Amino acid sequence: MSDADSHFFYIVTTDGGKKVSILRTKDQFSDYVLVKGLISATPEDRKFLESFTDDEKVETRFAILLELSRAVMGYKSEKDVLEEITVFRRVPITPSLDESEVFRLMWEVEAMLATIITVQATETHKL
Repeated sequence: MSDADSHFFYIVTTDGGKKVSILRTKDQFSDYVLVKGLISATPEDRKFLESFTDDEKVETRFAILLELSRAVMGYKSEKDVLEEITVFRRVPITPSLDESEVFRLMWEVEAMLATIITVQATETHKL
């Protein structure tokens, strides 16, 4: 994939079926490799979220944020984390950076995506 703001930008589909981006931006973090993944609620997910009480939404948000903290994973959400969230890890580009480190980061991001999906599924089964 081509991106004018990046030195390189790849989208990888993991063995678990998750899409993960691996890139190096030209901005303030240009000396880092960034691995990130996105979860977006589908229209069906959004409709189901409407059935949550305010307390259930808060509980689910806190559970997701707790898992992100435990994993020491960065995240960004322009919307409600229940609707859309990007998780990421950055590592500095050093002489010791190798393929195995990039793969490890990719699997960590994939695991976090799976964790968020699991937290959301757990909350839906409480209803």
